[in-house]
Amino acid sequence: MVIGMISISQGQVFAATDTATGLEYTISGEEATITGFTAPTGFSGALTIPATLGGSPVTSIGESAFSNCTLLTSVTIPSSVTTIGNTVFTGCSALTDIIIPNGVTTIGSEVFVGCEELTSISVPSSVTSIGLMAFSGCWQMTSITVDPANMTYKSIDGMLYSKDETVFISCPGGKTGSVTIPSSVSEIKELAFVYCDQLSSITIPSSVEVIGNYAFEYTAFTSVIVEEANTVYKTINDILYTKDGTELIYCAGGKTGEVTIPDGVEYIYPNAFEFCRQLTGVTLPSSVVIIGQGAFYNCESLVSVNIPSGVTSLDRSVFMWCSSLTDITIPSNVTSIEDSAFWGCSSLTRVNIPSSVTSIGQGAFWGCNNLSKAYFYGNAPVLDMEDHGVFSECAIDFTIHYLRGKTGYTNPWNGYPTAPFGVSYQTHIQDFGWQEYKSNGAASGTSGQSKRLEAIRIKLEGVSGGIEYRTHVQDIGWQGWVANDALSGTSAQSKRLEAIQIRLTGEAADLYDVYYRVHAQDTGWMDWAKNGASAGTAAYSRRLEAIEIKIVAKGSAAPGATARPFIQNTEPIPPTNGTVSYKTHVQDVGWQDYVSDGAVSGTSARSLRLEGIQIKLGNVTGGVEYSTHIQDIGWQGFVANDAMSGTSGQSKRLEAIKIRLTGAAAEAYDIYYCVHAQNTGWLDWAKNGEAAGTAGFSYRLEAIKIVLVPKSGAAPGATARPFVQG
Repeated sequence: MVIGMISISQGQVFAATDTATGLEYTISGEEATITGFTAPTGFSGALTIPATLGGSPVTSIGESAFSNCTLLTSVTIPSSVTTIGNTVFTGCSALTDIIIPNGVTTIGSEVFVGCEELTSISVPSSVTSIGLMAFSGCWQMTSITVDPANMTYKSIDGMLYSKDETVFISCPGGKTGSVTIPSSVSEIKELAFVYCDQLSSITIPSSVEVIGNYAFEYTAFTSVIVEEANTVYKTINDILYTKDGTELIYCAGGKTGEVTIPDGVEYIYPNAFEFCRQLTGVTLPSSVVIIGQGAFYNCESLVSVNIPSGVTSLDRSVFMWCSSLTDITIPSNVTSIEDSAFWGCSSLTRVNIPSSVTSIGQGAFWGCNNLSKAYFYGNAPVLDMEDHGVFSECAIDFTIHYLRGKTGYTNPWNGYPTAPFGVSYQTHIQDFGWQEYKSNGAASGTSGQSKRLEAIRIKLEGVSGGIEYRTHVQDIGWQGWVANDALSGTSAQSKRLEAIQIRLTGEAADLYDVYYRVHAQDTGWMDWAKNGASAGTAAYSRRLEAIEIKIVAKGSAAPGATARPFIQNTEPIPPTNGTVSYKTHVQDVGWQDYVSDGAVSGTSARSLRLEGIQIKLGNVTGGVEYSTHIQDIGWQGFVANDAMSGTSGQSKRLEAIKIRLTGAAAEAYDIYYCVHAQNTGWLDWAKNGEAAGTAGFSYRLEAIKIVLVPKSGAAPGATARPFVQG
């Protein structure tokens, strides 16, 4: 019965159905092609295709003509047929018997995929072309036989080869045990062993020069051996590599436990670990820069795998259906996460998206039904929401957390709720007081103003856990730890911060690293310290002027150099160029000019009292502190580094003085000083904080000399009588 007619430029094509057999066909150029099949009422499962339909010889069975005909059990094909098209019998799960007649020249691709009951197939002598996967996915097929008269193909041990035995083409899916490829073979074709999951081992000879793509897809080998003499390929622990070790091609599907990939591998082939269902862990070397699509597809027991820092893209389906994967660290060089990359990774509970990522493909995290938190560290990337939302079918409370200060986020964003997170901090600055809070790496403090930090507060936002910190303070040293926005440092004491330590606690410490760096006097920006390490200086008397603090995902790259976050002065500075300068305020004269290194400051034979003094160092790291004994007052507290000691506008005499060095200066030098006192004249030299002058006599100081001497060097003069007590 003719169902319809289509007119085309070369003639006419008739489409019709044969009601007796249920075959649908077309006729063109007086040749019939079968295009479909609907089982007639009472169909037994056995089908004999007639040699003619509609009066024309049947010469071709068209693409997918019988696909998914689950009632079909046997097929007899007439000798008039020359072509069996692609996927003709795909999914005919009950098909047990088929005879391909002599006269067929072409067998298409994937013709018998899913014919689960088919146990064998015979290729006649006439066949000259067989497509990819023609006999694949037939799990009970143990043999492919070829007529010995065939000039293109032959069968060896039930497997399909080229006639000259140089090309291995296909292994039937029901093959069991071990396979040894003959030494005549130079090429293993693409998809040659696909779905051969009952084979246990394979040995590849030295003659093989080409292994086609996906040759071992969906296999479960426990042993893969390449003869040592092979110049193109090698195996290490049942994993197939190129001979130079730069490319990993295939991991035996039956591999169990954990594997470590050797250094030097740069490229992981697509689907290389696909269906390695018993692998629990994979360690990749830092040399890896490309991981192909589907590389770990359906590794259902895989708990952990590292992604090396050189990888810049996570390809399609790379970890799809890795349902045991509990944690993944995406390195900071990754710029794109492609479609379905983590589809179905149902054990993931959180993921960190580094600031380098600019795009995420559709369905990248689809079906991660325990994923409740995604932390974004950069500006908002582009999400491909076209067919499958990036985070569709995640946990019911799924939330996107973004680093405060980053741009492009709204609430909601692409339909997902959002919340900011990060670390915030504020500093108390000399002459300015408390600054506003800064966040996530912004500088708090001043630049180019020589202002000391005097205190700091630090807090976390949107992060479970806490943050603790302590500071090294001028004249005090390391203070105790404080936490969560408490003040560390001093208030109203004018004391500089010199160093700081910061650490996370609780869940925050498990999930993040905290990095921080400081701008120190005479040093500038130092390198980044981490997780409780010291940042700043010690024994140099240098103030902190600014600080930056960041939190990053645990194990992520540091935000910059880390070599020199802290310097401790443990060695004396060579005593070559250090100087000490000083000036005095003299009765009726006022402030004199600075003098240096043993010169006299004050007056002689004029009976004028000293009322104040300022002292400073030059060309030496460290500081100088000094205290004066004043008429009617007694000893004042120590001041430092050019501050005034004494009184102003009170006409009170200095009677004695103590001077000492601090920091590196104290380790490199001794400081000596002697005074000229009323009724006494020049007294001997005092040293390193000793008293020089008089007490109990009401004698005024009239002049002073101060000098630096290299540590343990000889005194500049007598030292027996620097101070007289009345």
